[in-house]
Amino acid sequence: MIEKLKKLAASLKFFQESIVDAVAYDDKTDYSFIESWRLGLEAEANGDVIAAENSYLVGLADAKANGLSNYGASLLATSLADLYQNERRFAEAEENYKFAIAFFEKSQIFNGESEQALLA
Repeated sequence: MIEKLKKLAASLKFFQESIVDAVAYDDKTDYSFIESWRLGLEAEANGDVIAAENSYLVGLADAKANGLSNYGASLLATSLADLYQNERRFAEAEENYKFAIAFFEKSQIFNGESEQALLA
């Protein structure tokens, strides 16, 4: 499980960089879920767990509704899982981590050399 989480962390960093690039090049994809993610992070930093959870859930629903059951949904699911873990809501955290991990495994972002380099 630790190895999968390492992969996920590296992938999320890649995702954040990719979103910045996509927005910069105006690829016409709906990235409105990013605002929900930002609001969730802000609320969480301010200690407002309920607002953070609601923001992450709205963003996750938006990402899925727009066919973004990929990096965007995985990013939000991971943030939500982190929140749940911090709140000792482990079953809910596990469900969201599994969703994110399943996406990254399915997408096969990692292969041979890149995976070994990231995990070294």
